[in-house]
Amino acid sequence: MSKGKTTSTVSGLLRGVIFGSSLFVTLGVFSWQQGYSFTSVWVSTGLATALLGFALQQTLGDLFSGIALGVEGAFRIGDWIRLNDGTEGMVVDINWRATWLRGWDNTTNVIPNSKMAKQGFTNCGNEFHRYRPWYTINLPAELDPRFAKQLLLEGLYRCKHVLKHPAPVVRLTDASSVPYTYMCWISFPNYPSMFRGREELYREIHYVLQQAGISPSTITSEMRIRKSEIPVAEPPTVQLALKSQPIFSNLEDDEIEKIAVVSHQKHYDTGSVIQYDEGEVDAFDVLISGVVEVSTRLVNNKKIIIGELGPGESYGLVSMFTDQPIPTHWTAQTDVTLIRINFDIMKELVQKYPDVADRIAVVVKQRQDEAEYLRLQNSTEPTPSSLREIKRYIRQIIKRGK
Repeated sequence: MSKGKTTSTVSGLLRGVIFGSSLFVTLGVFSWQQGYSFTSVWVSTGLATALLGFALQQTLGDLFSGIALGVEGAFRIGDWIRLNDGTEGMVVDINWRATWLRGWDNTTNVIPNSKMAKQGFTNCGNEFHRYRPWYTINLPAELDPRFAKQLLLEGLYRCKHVLKHPAPVVRLTDASSVPYTYMCWISFPNYPSMFRGREELYREIHYVLQQAGISPSTITSEMRIRKSEIPVAEPPTVQLALKSQPIFSNLEDDEIEKIAVVSHQKHYDTGSVIQYDEGEVDAFDVLISGVVEVSTRLVNNKKIIIGELGPGESYGLVSMFTDQPIPTHWTAQTDVTLIRINFDIMKELVQKYPDVADRIAVVVKQRQDEAEYLRLQNSTEPTPSSLREIKRYIRQIIKRGK
C-alpha cells in the first residue's frame, strides 16, 4: 500500500515516455553537432549498456509492460478494474514502474506493471460507462413462473437507482431443478452506483415477495418422515388493493367487498396503453398487480416520464372530481391487473360516508401540487385550486351528478 495521489487525466507513464524521448533526441542532436559518430558511441558503450540492462531487468520489464498496456488501451485513468487476486480500485495513475489503484477504503494499491501484464483483470468502466450486471433469485417451484416474473419486475421498477431505459429483464433460467432459478438483468449509471442500487434491489424484491406471501428458496437436501407442506402463494387480492387507498382506509370489510363486486377488473399486457372505454371517462383505476408508467406530453409534443405506479396505487381521481382534462398517459410496463371504479359507485359511497369526500379532496390537492411543474409548461392549463375549493367542488358534483 502507498500514500494516495491526485488523479490526473494523463498517466505518469505517458509523461515519462515523452520526457525520455525528448531527452534522447536532444542528446543525439547535441552529439551530432559536436561531431560524434553514433556508431562509435554505441560500440564503446555497448558493454556498459548490457550491464546496465541486466541490473535494471525488473525495472525495464515494468517500463515495457506499462507501455504495452498503454498501447493496448485495456484501461485508462478513471476506470474501475478488478484483478484476479481480488484487488479492486479506480485507476488514478499509470507511471513507468507501476499502476496506482484507489480502493474503496481510500487507500492506494501500487501494482508493478509487469504483474498487471501477467494476470487477468476485469475493466468495469468509468463514471460514464453503464454497468449491467445480473442477479439470480431462487423461488419455489410451486409458484407460477408468470406470476413470479411479474413480482420480480415490480420489485425492479420500484428501485430508484436502477435505470428504466434500457428496461430491466427477468428470465426463468433454470426449471430443471427445485427451486426454480430466475435471472434479473438490470442497468446502473456506472459501476460505483451498483453498490447502492444492489442493496435497494434486494430490499424491494424482498418487499414485493413478502407482500405476496412468498419467501426466496434455498437449495437444500433433507430427509423427512412426514409429508412436507407445499407453500401456497396467492396473487394480491382486490380487497387488499382497495384497502391500501387512503380514501377507503376507514371503510368496513363488507363495504370494501361491495365495491370490489360491483367494479370491473381489467387486464393489460406488457406494453399496452391503458385507456378508458366508451362511457368510462368518469372512472378511476386501482392497480391490483403490475407496474404502470405515467407520462405526459408538453406543448412541444415532448414526452416526459413522470414515474411508475405499483400495486395498491391509483389514478383518475383528479379528472373524476375536477373539470380539468386528463394530461397524463398510462402504459403497462408489466402485465397489469386493475379494478376500475366508475362515478356512480363513488357518488353512492360519498353520500353514505360524507368524510370520504374530504379524503378525496386531500388526494386530489396533493396530486395537483405534484403536477404543478407540468402546468407551468403550458400556460393554457388552469391554475391550481385550493383544498377548500376542491372540497366545495366535489360536494357540488355529488349533489348534481356529472
